[in-house]
Amino acid sequence: MEEGKPTQAMLCVDDEAIILIHMRMMLEKRYGSKYLYKQASDAEMALKVLEGLHQEGVRVVVVISDWLMPGMKGDEFLRLVHSKYPDISAILVSGQIDSSTADKLFPDGSIIGFFSKPVPAAELFDLVDRIIEMHPSN
Repeated sequence: MEEGKPTQAMLCVDDEAIILIHMRMMLEKRYGSKYLYKQASDAEMALKVLEGLHQEGVRVVVVISDWLMPGMKGDEFLRLVHSKYPDISAILVSGQIDSSTADKLFPDGSIIGFFSKPVPAAELFDLVDRIIEMHPSN
């Protein structure tokens, strides 16, 4: 790990490029240089990003994933993330399902939050702030 380089990261996953860029920019503007901000356009790419960060010793604090993506849907992806990296907090976003459907997809509580698109920035930041408080930096 390079000196001065953040040791924690946030990962955004969405197949819609404009949403992905917007989400990353919102997080970067809010949380600054304390974190690395990674993005992936599908679950397969996101799993590779997570593995790479893990190998570099970077702790991923939160994964924010879309639900409806080509290949693997967000709920399946986040279950895989939870089984392999149980300390990563997961947030699901979707323009296709509502919070009661999201709750049914995750009866085990493996996601910490759900937002309908467009994601309300203030509510997202409130939740990410709580996640950060639950998992202070090393």
